[in-house]
Amino acid sequence: MPYIRVEKDGLQYKAEYFCEDNMVTIFGIRR
Repeated sequence: MPYIRVEKDGLQYKAEYFCEDNMVTIFGIRR
């Protein structure tokens, strides 16, 4: 699974994601 970095409230998270039908679903967010 690829990972992306998500910034929220000044904190950086690592999130797994997968693409399906041009939709990106983000899950497994962890700091």
